[in-house]
Amino acid sequence: LTSAAHWTFQTVEWSRKVASVHHEIQHHSHFVLPSLPDVITPPLQEAYFGATNTTTRIVTVAACQHTRATLEQWIHDQSKETETFLVVGGNDKNSTSLSTTEAIQTAKRATSHNIWAVANPNDKTSIGRVHEKLQAGATGIITQPLLSSRAMDILHEYPRHSDITYLCGLAMPQTQNGLYFWLTLLEQPELEHDSLFQHHVDYFSSREHIDSLAWSRRQLETLATDANVDGIHCMPVHNTQDLLLLLGDISTKD
Repeated sequence: LTSAAHWTFQTVEWSRKVASVHHEIQHHSHFVLPSLPDVITPPLQEAYFGATNTTTRIVTVAACQHTRATLEQWIHDQSKETETFLVVGGNDKNSTSLSTTEAIQTAKRATSHNIWAVANPNDKTSIGRVHEKLQAGATGIITQPLLSSRAMDILHEYPRHSDITYLCGLAMPQTQNGLYFWLTLLEQPELEHDSLFQHHVDYFSSREHIDSLAWSRRQLETLATDANVDGIHCMPVHNTQDLLLLLGDISTKD
């Protein structure tokens, strides 16, 4: 994976499983704290802040949970502990919720720290949304895993500037059910008929002894050779075994 040497970031999504192996990967990773109250419990959040430092933290904030005033205060308070914020729309929208672009603009006014956003390159309509987020002030984009035949082409249509960082999501399914988990998460049932996604399904369904690490390594190699990719965002869910080996590959070859 020598082509990954140009990467500026390797991030890992925080979870209970990642917390248990954090000490093995802390020296070459940043850690993203999701805004998922049902998953990231107060003790797990406390463990995150205890195990990371201001430079390796990327803390997610859901726009739907804030007004301009509450977000400004939250960013002000968190800026003492975190240098990068990841703005997402969130699922609990109501009539007073900020939009993602409004939240990015508000966050930019509240701090000089990095403000990032998310994108789904499996969806062509994401191109316009990425433009809006960058115009609002985002300087980094973390994507969902590129699981469809059109995802790489869509990624290449995102605006490219030297001051914009693009991190591509890397899923780490271990089974066919694990692959379909991502289909559900993306809320794109039509992808089941996509040729590349079907190729992935065939991989996980046609082998008696599935080599999930080999599958993830191939996805990583594809991303590593693409000049539009500035780094990866590892989304292991429960699969920390492959995570450790993949990050080991990168750290020993870059």
